[in-house]
Amino acid sequence: MEQPFLIQRCELQDGKIVYDYMGSAEFEFGAQREALKRMFSVGLVLGSAPIKVGEKELTVYMVASTGFAFAEYQQYLQLMSKKEIRLKEGTDFDNAVRVKAELPESRLLHPETRAWFDIHNDVLWTLSEEDRKELVDDLGVIQVKYAEKLAASH
Repeated sequence: MEQPFLIQRCELQDGKIVYDYMGSAEFEFGAQREALKRMFSVGLVLGSAPIKVGEKELTVYMVASTGFAFAEYQQYLQLMSKKEIRLKEGTDFDNAVRVKAELPESRLLHPETRAWFDIHNDVLWTLSEEDRKELVDDLGVIQVKYAEKLAASH
């Protein structure tokens, strides 16, 4: 596992994962597709990790590749929640957890973001079980489409 650097903001819309425009070339050349292919090739697992936001504890709900070290990744989620880790682009995760924890004067810069995707560590996460369920459903649709494309190319 490497320290997160490329985190993609994601919207969950109409059964699709929509990637927010992040402004860096790394997000524009299929890195998400390659990460999903890696994930699908070994299988998906669900996990969660607690983070402390102010005086509250929140649960972060994750979907990752089989064998992913959820407990090890928790430290990075905690750092990102406090904006104490340098990322390529802004994720708004720090604001999202403050809003979720109902901290005063908290606001979202990207209110449509409901999931995040660490495209190097092959993990996606949300701040609610409902959003994770929708994310898993969307990933299932994508996985079927990949399988169909793969079958058609052989």
